Amino acid sequence: FQNELCRFSSHKIPALNGAALTNMPGGGILQIRESSSTTAFTSTSTSYQTDLTETITLSSTSSKVFIFYADGFQHQQSGVSSYNMISRTPSGGSEVVVGESRNEWGRSNFSPLTLVFIDSPATTTALTYKRQYKVQSGLTIQSSMNNYKRQLILMEIKT
Repeated sequence: FQNELCRFSSHKIPALNGAALTNMPGGGILQIRESSSTTAFTSTSTSYQTDLTETITLSSTSSKVFIFYADGFQHQQSGVSSYNMISRTPSGGSEVVVGESRNEWGRSNFSPLTLVFIDSPATTTALTYKRQYKVQSGLTIQSSMNNYKRQLILMEIKT
């Protein structure tokens, strides 16, 4: 396996020009944007708080945005819920909710959290995506414990 990796790593990815990207078939990834942090935080907020944000400007109004968020956090109580939301705000526009999740905890422990959404914003205006969170009254969450890296990744997908 190691020989295969060495053989693979000696190959170079060819440079692409604009024409090559324009003629790319649908489903190809045109760009990737990422925001991340390993800074730990603790929250008891029952109103949405912003965690990570990232901005992307799409090359076409027909492009889609693949949104991936990953985190690992500790919840200290059982039988309560936390809430997560991904929203987008176009430059000069209003915030729109792209997707939401509710997580109910049966016991206190460290839990991975992954959010995945596809968005079809139909614009080439700069879009700012953000992950927000809140907790049910009485819950405390701790995020990025032990330097766990949380990430918000945006990928422009050609359609």
